[in-house]
Amino acid sequence: VVVLAVPIVDFEDVVLSLPLDRLKGKLIVETCPLGSHPKEVLLRCVPTGADIISTTPMFGPGSSSESWDGLPLLYEKVRIQDMKRADSYLSIFEKERCRLVEMSAEDVDTSIADAEFLTHLTGRLLNRDTLPPTIVSSKEYAALRDVAEMTAADTFDMFYGLFKFNPNASTHLNKMRDNL
Repeated sequence: VVVLAVPIVDFEDVVLSLPLDRLKGKLIVETCPLGSHPKEVLLRCVPTGADIISTTPMFGPGSSSESWDGLPLLYEKVRIQDMKRADSYLSIFEKERCRLVEMSAEDVDTSIADAEFLTHLTGRLLNRDTLPPTIVSSKEYAALRDVAEMTAADTFDMFYGLFKFNPNASTHLNKMRDNL
């Protein structure tokens, strides 16, 4: 099993740097925050003798440090010849009590790309330093602090990938500007 856990902005370069001929007979798993781009790259570059699973963990360092219990892992069995091996890999997450949700990479992007981009944009704009703790705060202020805290551990590459590979990102930025 080869797990590719790299920033989506570097994904194609990383795949092309691999000894692709040696991936035949292996299970290739990608873990990017959006699925369509990595799926397309893997289908185009990886030999047909390799199995492919596209995954989108709906958790990261800030939201899963203690447990994966109940956290969603979205996945698609893109190209599978060895179903037993694929199911064995996914069972790792099932044993950790993740909520496994099977859906196509394209449906993942349609369902979450906008929400993830807007969440990370808001978190980056606010960051922890912009929202000091207060003795008394409104629920709204507390929620904004939570967003800033949850996204603080995520890299700029992840945020940029959510922008670059989401066709609606520019529209959302324009709407936010217009709302000001």
